[in-house]
Amino acid sequence: MELHNETTLTPEIICSLDSRTKRLFVSLFIILTTFIASSAFSVLAFMDAPSEGMAYPLVFLLLMIFLVVRMILRFSPWGVKRTLRKQMGEKMICRYVFKDEEVIFSSQHEYSSQEWTGRYSSFRKLKVKKKRYICLYFDSIRYMIVDKNGFASEEEWNQLLDFLKTKNL
Repeated sequence: MELHNETTLTPEIICSLDSRTKRLFVSLFIILTTFIASSAFSVLAFMDAPSEGMAYPLVFLLLMIFLVVRMILRFSPWGVKRTLRKQMGEKMICRYVFKDEEVIFSSQHEYSSQEWTGRYSSFRKLKVKKKRYICLYFDSIRYMIVDKNGFASEEEWNQLLDFLKTKNL
């Protein structure tokens, strides 16, 4: 068996498939909003008893607001897309050749290209996302994305899915 696939990935596609970005953003937003609220209440407590030390809580609160906004922008889906654009440009072309005992992967984007040949045993699991993408996971963080539209026919897509199931993925 030898199946060929050419997948075009954009930062938008990668972010839409990676649920960790959304979960991290929501968790970070909740934690930091709570921290800002508690800091604001501490400033209000100092306002009831004015003293010369009032400037320190205000400076601390303003610094925390700045850091919270910066972190939310950095780890939001928009910030992740911006980072991906800096690393790979507007799109990345991935070519796969699925053989009986190995997979050959090559990628090319604006800034570099790479090629990798590996055995199916290097993958830990497989997930089909949005009924269009296969994500082949090396571990819980790193994975390769294979697009259904990159195959010549739907039959090849189904053949690959069946083949990968026989490899215990």
